[in-house]
Amino acid sequence: FQGMGRSAAGRICIILLNWNGKKDTLECLDSLSKVQYKRFQPIVVDNGSTDGSVEAIRKGHPFIPILETKANLGFAAGNNVGIAWALRKPYEWILLLNNDTTVAPDFLGAFLEAAKKRQAKILGAKIYRYHDPARIDHLGGFWNPKTAEFDCPLQGALDEGGYEEMQKVDYVSGCALLLHRSVLEKIGLLEPKFFLYWEEADLCFRAKKSGFDVWTAPKAKIYHKISSS
Repeated sequence: FQGMGRSAAGRICIILLNWNGKKDTLECLDSLSKVQYKRFQPIVVDNGSTDGSVEAIRKGHPFIPILETKANLGFAAGNNVGIAWALRKPYEWILLLNNDTTVAPDFLGAFLEAAKKRQAKILGAKIYRYHDPARIDHLGGFWNPKTAEFDCPLQGALDEGGYEEMQKVDYVSGCALLLHRSVLEKIGLLEPKFFLYWEEADLCFRAKKSGFDVWTAPKAKIYHKISSS
């Protein structure tokens, strides 16, 4: 990450929100250390952990910035602390990544290729189940006004090498959500009233209202332990 100059082009800030999850966060950071694309900086926002997370992360990854909120602000407000930090610096992209995930080494390159292919500014990864890694946990959803719920057609589907085409959707999971800084500069940050659920759906709908299409990026692959938080 060091020595890249001051240009924001292609630079990604990855925000990991931690709340008493030091083991998960350390595993996630270890997987990020193997990522092939190098123009990124992970940061940790610690939401008032009491399990020694800050000390353990600092010891294991001494060069990673840790922003301490000193309280459990929830997913939205906690991530907003990291987003605000990133927007003050020269990053082109901001990636929200759940701390209870591991990532494929090529996932950032795949994200950026997908963004370029569709001129997309808001994209979601293909999320597999950590303990059942051939099974898709999430790859975009569509709002169903008849049931007042999201339909997620591929949730639980076995991936045998398909489902690789990008798709325009109503929302993508906040578990691995890539945002161009221009989206956040136009529509604002996550809505803290939601605390833990729905905040990414709200963000996607606000983005769509402002003219940004929401896309899946199926070749950007991560593995999620599912609701560890």
